[in-house]
Amino acid sequence: MPKRSMGRFFGDGLAASRRYVRQTPGMLYVIALLVPVLAMAAALSAGLAPTEMLRDPIMVAGGEQSEFYLGLFSNLGVVLWTATAAICLFVGSDSSGVPDRQARHFLLYAGVFTLLMMLDDLFMLHENYAENIVYVFYGMGLLYYVVRFFPLILRLDVVLFALAIPLFGNAVLLDLAPWRLLPGERIEMPHAVASSPIERDELRQLARELRYLLEDGGKFVGICCWAAFHIRAAKLLRQGDALGARTA
Repeated sequence: MPKRSMGRFFGDGLAASRRYVRQTPGMLYVIALLVPVLAMAAALSAGLAPTEMLRDPIMVAGGEQSEFYLGLFSNLGVVLWTATAAICLFVGSDSSGVPDRQARHFLLYAGVFTLLMMLDDLFMLHENYAENIVYVFYGMGLLYYVVRFFPLILRLDVVLFALAIPLFGNAVLLDLAPWRLLPGERIEMPHAVASSPIERDELRQLARELRYLLEDGGKFVGICCWAAFHIRAAKLLRQGDALGARTA
């Protein structure tokens, strides 16, 4: 590229940058710069160390040699929750892309609800704070969602939605079950099942792994179905396909 063209190229880029900077609300700079600093200051004043807050959880828990795959599917689930919430909120907030008010409300509600599920998974809220109350709150939110938008859900890829709900329900039931097998619990196996302590320990470990496979594995499949349904729904509603079916 000639020297003059390069100068013109960068000059045009700087001019456009200055124009966009002037159009950017000052509050965005406050949010981007001041809020993280205040959050860090609050955490430090509460006695948390920078290592606990800033480093990767796997590294903090296991040191430099921790395996990357620890919590792999849990992390992927958070990624899917986040992507789904972002897409639903972005498309639902665009009145020009989705002019139908009911469709926008559907996407915005789905985005907020998915965002709450992501935060719960990321920070383990229901495991640490009033688990039963949190589940009741989620159940009421999901029931309202289904009842309020049921006609619209039926016009979308309802099979994906229908698969996600029982998978989530299965995870909740296993999580609340009185016989949940947590590390360190001593659940005695009958002698008729295992005669030696070693065999009973192996069976307990097998039962524990099976429980987590059914609970967290099923939950991850449910997250995949939930994400696929809502991402597909955002595309269909933006294109007007589902709305066309409703108004036809």
